[in-house]
Amino acid sequence: MSDDWKKKISGCFGEKDLIFAGHPSDENSAFELLKSLRKDAIGWAETKEAINQWLASQNANAAHTSRQLAKVGEHFKPWILD
Repeated sequence: MSDDWKKKISGCFGEKDLIFAGHPSDENSAFELLKSLRKDAIGWAETKEAINQWLASQNANAAHTSRQLAKVGEHFKPWILD
């Protein structure tokens, strides 16, 4: 299984504010990521960890990371494994 889906994470967040799906282009990227997760049978635990790592690489603080992971979870968890 490829990790290509991880390359799609950055497009789901604002470049400056790191807000998940805060702009229509971010929403489109999030939908494409969700399709990849479903196609490759990637679960929430792996998705959450990858997003957490990406946000950390962007120097997001813990509170922001927690809020964004909750937002991603609201949108993705009903549609993916775990």
